[in-house]
Amino acid sequence: MRPEERITPQDIEALVDGQLDPVHAARLHAQLGRNPLLNRHYHHLIAQKQLLLRWWAALPKLDNPTTPG
Repeated sequence: MRPEERITPQDIEALVDGQLDPVHAARLHAQLGRNPLLNRHYHHLIAQKQLLLRWWAALPKLDNPTTPG
């Protein structure tokens, strides 16, 4: 990604989910460091993901019923 390339919401979501290769992730982090609005959006998504992970962890474990074969 070149510095002049536009960052999409999907780019930020992929970064949050760890789906980018290290080079692409580093470039995106550098761009986020230069754009406070996008950086804030990234950190909101990180916080949201952490809340969801805690919520899922707090749910009672449900047995996965097997389907008859």
